[in-house]
Amino acid sequence: MLQNSYYLIAQELVYQWLGAWVTPLSYNETHINKAFSGFIAAKTAIELDGGAEFEGKWPMTILYSLYYEFSKRYPHSVITGMKQESICSKTELVLRMLNYTLGADTFRKGLQKFFIDHQYKTFSAGDIWESLTKQAQLDNKLCHNTSIEPIVNSWIHKDRIPTVKVTRNYDKKTAKLSQKVYLRERPHDVIEKDKLLWYIPIVMVTQDKLDFSDASPTTWIKQVRDVELISLPTADKFIIVNPEEIGPFPVNYDERNWNLLAEFLLTSKGRESIPVFTRAKLLHDAWNLAYAGKLNFGSAFNMTLFMKSERDHLVWNPVFTMIDHIGRHIDMSSVHKKFETYVRTLLTPLYEELGPDGDTSEENWKRNLRSLSKTFLSRAGYKPCIEEAQGQYK
Repeated sequence: MLQNSYYLIAQELVYQWLGAWVTPLSYNETHINKAFSGFIAAKTAIELDGGAEFEGKWPMTILYSLYYEFSKRYPHSVITGMKQESICSKTELVLRMLNYTLGADTFRKGLQKFFIDHQYKTFSAGDIWESLTKQAQLDNKLCHNTSIEPIVNSWIHKDRIPTVKVTRNYDKKTAKLSQKVYLRERPHDVIEKDKLLWYIPIVMVTQDKLDFSDASPTTWIKQVRDVELISLPTADKFIIVNPEEIGPFPVNYDERNWNLLAEFLLTSKGRESIPVFTRAKLLHDAWNLAYAGKLNFGSAFNMTLFMKSERDHLVWNPVFTMIDHIGRHIDMSSVHKKFETYVRTLLTPLYEELGPDGDTSEENWKRNLRSLSKTFLSRAGYKPCIEEAQGQYK
């Protein structure tokens, strides 16, 4: 019972401690305290027991919901409470991004400096960013003409997130990276959308050097539309930008790079080489970009082919959402039967390997995965699932 409440206990303790130690100067900055408590509590829970209570889903649980909300034509509508919660969640993700890109040691020292300098005093958000900037510059993690505040403000003060398009020149071994506001709902008629720009860290992994432990940015997109990457691998090797969802933004690639990724993931070595969060990200990005009209559905479907051999529930998470969205939109159409065949082909190996319902000691994620696979296979006309449901009904 205690294990299942590590996060809530840590969050409450950190929030109370922050309130006693430092106080926001104005009500408008209370979200900073809440974001810090959420971020520190999550890290604490993961360090204590691997984050068992999250079933490995932090930060995906908040990240994907923010992707969905901020990609709407009208985020939050008039629901003020939801907007405040989203600001806290987004700030928490920005703190996570800084922890990665500055390095955990630099990030921790910067926060320690802030707490010591402002003990039992009021503070503004700028005071936190200044402490982090000084430490990052001292540790050579940030240029001396760059500070954290404009980076953070470019994220926190917008009800939007960016998407980065990577277009490679395979002959020159270069790539053009372009940022644009991420809009999933069409039509994309958002006022002044072309003026929205962010400071975006570009962390990159290449096929010839699959090192996911190094989160140091190759470069930053510093509130400009485009940057260029040079010295990329040869044309037969893929690249991955923003692995492990280091920054809260989806990434699109040219068709050739998507195909290289899809082919690599079809091999057991490929699936073992790319971590779970990154496999889930590649799927989630491909489908949501296709849904937004930014990627052809052929490339998005190709990115799901490896799922016939995938067994991690975190990677399956975005797939069920995708099947549901597509199924609803093509229901009664001429291609619906083909889509059902595709769903059966994709899910049957998973369903058969999960086997019948386990006992009460079975992991929750496994029960959920079996239940979802049954539901979608039944919708797709898979006879064993339908017959089992009929038997239970009788």
